[in-house]
Amino acid sequence: MRLGIKTDDVFLIELNEKNQLVQNLFLEKIKKITKNYSIDVMLQDGTIKKQKELADFMDTTKNNEEKLKEKSDKMILEKLRAEGYKKLDTENLFDIFFRDDKIREKIMNEIETQTDGELQKIMQHKQDLLKNLDDLLLEVYQIEPVLIDETRLVSGEEGCVCNIDIEQIENNQKTGSFDSNSISVAVKDKIRIKINEILESLS
Repeated sequence: MRLGIKTDDVFLIELNEKNQLVQNLFLEKIKKITKNYSIDVMLQDGTIKKQKELADFMDTTKNNEEKLKEKSDKMILEKLRAEGYKKLDTENLFDIFFRDDKIREKIMNEIETQTDGELQKIMQHKQDLLKNLDDLLLEVYQIEPVLIDETRLVSGEEGCVCNIDIEQIENNQKTGSFDSNSISVAVKDKIRIKINEILESLS
């Protein structure tokens, strides 16, 4: 049973009156949080400057990555020669790394140790720039401070929905109807308490 529906049931009429108060308070809250506010932002100079800095940095990063790759390749050759390997080409490197897990792990760990600091600095600076740009972004939400039903909401109409449903459960199954005459005074009081709690939370 959705509160707000016309009924002759005395108890539900009482609840409908409280439901109307809930909806009024809910709508007032929505109007407050959807109120227009003026804020100071830099949408041009600040953002463009950061975007340019990020673009320049990405170019530099690309160059550094190529240099690090060359440095890593050179280090691999030097380490393998130090281990006694003489004739080295692309096919040999693959074969050596494929067959010898220990030397592969040893060389990769040494390369990571010697280049990790540079990579960490690059990645940290990139993250800082992205965060600065993210701080300049605005998220805009559009909402109309009016109450509508679920059908209108699903169809794409802008607005807010505030429904309170009361359901009767028999044998662990929800029933399709609600008859207040079939429930005890104690249960009615519990329902009243819950509705009052909703009112208090909105007040």
